[in-house]
Amino acid sequence: MAIKKVALNPWHILNAEKNPTECVLMLPGRDNSGSVMGKVYQSLGLENVLLISITPKKLEWYPLPNGVNDQEAALEGQASAYETIEDVVDKITMDYGIRRDKIVLCGYSAGGVMAISVAGYSKEPFAGVVVHCGAILDVSVLPKCQCPRTPFLLTHCKDDLIFEWVERYLPMKHSLIRQGYAVWTLENNFGGHLIDEPDLIRSSYFIQACFKGIKDAAA
Repeated sequence: MAIKKVALNPWHILNAEKNPTECVLMLPGRDNSGSVMGKVYQSLGLENVLLISITPKKLEWYPLPNGVNDQEAALEGQASAYETIEDVVDKITMDYGIRRDKIVLCGYSAGGVMAISVAGYSKEPFAGVVVHCGAILDVSVLPKCQCPRTPFLLTHCKDDLIFEWVERYLPMKHSLIRQGYAVWTLENNFGGHLIDEPDLIRSSYFIQACFKGIKDAAA
């Protein structure tokens, strides 16, 4: 039986007229619009990069979990969202000639969850992955790294009440490292479930380094 995919609003696309050879695919969090992420990153120096933001029609990638012990519906919903995002990646390659190794996945909150999921199961490397305030829901199903050349940047605050530090973030980080993923972090004591300006700026530097193929993309 085919998986029912998550329906999307029209894509928000920036810089297409510049014939870019690199792309950042933005995945917003619950109840957020991806267009805001795109405009912010464009303002941080990514004017010559194709910026595509996709937003689910229901403003959620998957149903809200009720905690680590009650999230079956959320995990099932992730499978539908995964198929949708994979289709978008394929269409970017088809329409713009930009392959995965020139695409950075950038997700906030639940969008970060999906960015990790898509990159983790991909057999071909992405240019990079940026996760703002997100963490995978079930570390036990994280596959071993298939693309060690894909760098991951995790930005997170210890006082995040949505993806809690001990319950969600640390198990994810440690699991990614154990499974062989290339992980860099921007960790703050305070800031909650928001992205502050310094992290945005450093994330934009990370993205540009990924496109240049710099091994230490967070340097």
